[in-house]
Amino acid sequence: MPPHTDLSQLDRLYKGDRTRMARWVGIYLEETPSQLQRLAGCVERTDLEGLLAIVHDLKPTMHYLGGQRMQDLLVRLAQEARTAGVAACGLVLLELMEEARSVSLELQHHFQAELSS
Repeated sequence: MPPHTDLSQLDRLYKGDRTRMARWVGIYLEETPSQLQRLAGCVERTDLEGLLAIVHDLKPTMHYLGGQRMQDLLVRLAQEARTAGVAACGLVLLELMEEARSVSLELQHHFQAELSS
């Protein structure tokens, strides 16, 4: 199975400094679950504006992590919310949450030593 991330962008940003990369990844791991819960709340409340704001916040993060599938799902979620309505986004949201879990597990594994210290 191909990786869920490509850390080359993050590596370039921090010039290969794994400690700084791990710090950034730690923030991602800490903040993303609550962002995804807020996203789920937006779907429950059919809050298009809130959904689009969270998607907008998550997309650059996925760029730096090279999370192309998750980035594609964020774009798809926003498009579906705009065209079919937020209430129709449940399945895409589930796919996004599953992909986010995979990304998080991959990052935790990749930075295990740095994150545990």
